[in-house]
Amino acid sequence: MKIITKTAIFVFLLYFQITGCSAEKVVTSDKLEINKAGFISIKGEDTPFTGVERAVRQNGQVEMETHYENGTLNGLMTGYRDNGQKSNESNYKNGKPDGLQTSWHKNGQKSLEELFDNGRRIPKSFHEWDENGKQIR
Repeated sequence: MKIITKTAIFVFLLYFQITGCSAEKVVTSDKLEINKAGFISIKGEDTPFTGVERAVRQNGQVEMETHYENGTLNGLMTGYRDNGQKSNESNYKNGKPDGLQTSWHKNGQKSLEELFDNGRRIPKSFHEWDENGKQIR
């Protein structure tokens, strides 16, 4: 029994050492504001926010999750429908769209897809599908 306990403690400590000993900070939208310097921060604080903003509907379901680093959009932004299904997903780097942007129809079929590079649309990367999955353009 002592060997299992020591192994479990070792694995637990190793996990926290690898992950930086902290979980990503998650706050609801009502706790954030744009500070004097123009960055997103926790209300009443001047320090730019790093973590996840979670917009929640009145029924408690997640509507949107947005990742920030140093008060700027950085990482994934994901929108959800009332039923919990993804409606859209976008990647950001330093506040600008960067990478794949995707939207889905209510039935789960992909509706739009486009690539960005440092805020600029990549030419000919826009694709659109109808609700049956047929590509329109």
